[in-house]
Amino acid sequence: LAEVPLLALVSQREHITNTWLSINRGDSLTAGRYDEDFNHEPCLRKGHKAHWAVVSGVLLGLKCGLPKDFYEEDPDTPRLFHRLVSAPEASYPENCVVETHLLAKQGKSLKYQLWQYERVHQSNVQLREFSPKRECDGTVYVVPDGGVESGLCGAVVLLQPLSQEQNKS
Repeated sequence: LAEVPLLALVSQREHITNTWLSINRGDSLTAGRYDEDFNHEPCLRKGHKAHWAVVSGVLLGLKCGLPKDFYEEDPDTPRLFHRLVSAPEASYPENCVVETHLLAKQGKSLKYQLWQYERVHQSNVQLREFSPKRECDGTVYVVPDGGVESGLCGAVVLLQPLSQEQNKS
């Protein structure tokens, strides 16, 4: 990643779902804050256990088929489909989605995990307070202007490659 210039965009709160799931296009990553439980999964602790996670994939459970012109079945895993590289704008009927999972990696964990989108989203939008324990642990933390709620609650960062025009400047 160090060789690939990235552009970071912080999502607006009303567009948070689209930002988390924009990585479904395959050319970007999403980073977001969430409260981390003991097993690194999302939990609801008002921001007291806030950590960053990078989301690099989306797994959708669908109740209907996909157009064969845009998707191909994985040769090793039946009923797992990948979007064809030649079909970057391929889509699926939204009313077919019955579950959504995010492939995420939390900074302290060595392993990727599959998290339910709704749990990540709920954890992200409830970040409201700075942990009193951390406040007096002697470590210097960077807290956004206005505090945790105004700076982190509902915010997600989309990392995507710069266009060739942007890369020249």
